[in-house]
Amino acid sequence: MSKIKRSSIQNDPCISSINLLRQRCESFFLENIQFNSTCRVYIDDPSEKKLGSYNDEIVDFILFGNAFKKFFESGNWIGERVRIWVLSQSNKRIIESYMNGAAKVNVIPRNVLFPLQKKAITFESGKEYNFIFAGRLSAQKNIESLLFFIKNYNETYSTNSKLKLFGDFEDTYHEDLGRRFQDSYQNRINTLIELLGISQNVIFHGKVDRETWSKEDAHRSVFITLSTFISEDFGCAVAEAQQAGWPIILSEFGGHLDVSGNNLIKIPVSFICNSHYPLELNSIVSECMIKKFESFLNQKFCSKENIELHELSLNVLDQHRRKYAYKLGANLSLIHSDYIGAFADTPQGGSFFHNIKGYMKPLRPYIVVLMYDLDEEVLSESQIESLHRIFDKIDLLKVDIEYVSSKNLFYKDIMKIILESQSIYIVKDRLNEAELDNYLRNTLQLSSSSIDYE
Repeated sequence: MSKIKRSSIQNDPCISSINLLRQRCESFFLENIQFNSTCRVYIDDPSEKKLGSYNDEIVDFILFGNAFKKFFESGNWIGERVRIWVLSQSNKRIIESYMNGAAKVNVIPRNVLFPLQKKAITFESGKEYNFIFAGRLSAQKNIESLLFFIKNYNETYSTNSKLKLFGDFEDTYHEDLGRRFQDSYQNRINTLIELLGISQNVIFHGKVDRETWSKEDAHRSVFITLSTFISEDFGCAVAEAQQAGWPIILSEFGGHLDVSGNNLIKIPVSFICNSHYPLELNSIVSECMIKKFESFLNQKFCSKENIELHELSLNVLDQHRRKYAYKLGANLSLIHSDYIGAFADTPQGGSFFHNIKGYMKPLRPYIVVLMYDLDEEVLSESQIESLHRIFDKIDLLKVDIEYVSSKNLFYKDIMKIILESQSIYIVKDRLNEAELDNYLRNTLQLSSSSIDYE
């Protein structure tokens, strides 16, 4: 077993985006000399050499996608007066929630880092397109959603559109949903392509440089990403596609909320299938998306572009970090060790990520769909029929969905999710209805009108 060179930088799958964002942020600070920024620390950059300054100066700490966990490393930061910068309103809300509103976080507007240069091309539903995804081919990016989309789009509009995927496969998973056995994601995707019968419509290009995929014909190309990755922040590929004037289809989640313009199609999270949910459930969710697809068109999105400067002391930061860490308990150490999935499996971690995701999407009421086990790969015919009836009843344009497995029902974080929901829909198959009903009505004190058995 050979030794890795001591000078080698720790590998990060997002390193190319980190490097590009660091360059753009540096230009931003150098152009805005009125900020008097003399010491900058890029916390997410594995090549960063410093943690602050003991000099009499303001230290700017810039956080990218891992802001939700890097905050808890702030005990290592150095500086009397500091400014925290993030690249999305979602991360601003998350960090300010940690500090209970006692301090403000700064946001670098995305259109400042990537100014729009070309006139936006309007998306025309029913037109034959090349739908382009560029990035990591990972479960975290919900590649399954893209496969279902190209199948449903072609069938709905009678086109022969293609899905072009630029990037390498990874076996990473949605850690905020707990630990998973890592299998070959590439094999899973290839199997799904064959099952859906779309092998002629999906083209893999492998990992290429940014200039390659962005040279696709702008009038026939649509950029698409339906990621619900817990660290989904800026999205360099989205910004580059927008600079080229392409129409863009993207998830209404994380940093994507800040993407502004009039050639955008934003898909609410409840219409996006998750890589870790059963195939039949993902098929139903994807059918709902294409049925409502026209309602997502012709919307204009605006974002907040003004820059406000806020300072805070590390003493204030440290005080609130300690309070929040005390609230989460010793299991918080799992985040520092990159065992995020293990942390998510604890009651404190489950509640933590439920709250985090609440800051990463528009505020809507939500309903709970409860079934025997969401981790089973194959559902029964009865479960599938029940899910169809449930989705026929709900309007996903007005509510979000939280899925709950009965095996997790008695965890405190799951109890809280159920109690705060608008209503609960139950897939009865394989559940003890009498015991479940007693628990929901007598233990959780839910009203009969909020429970629907299917």
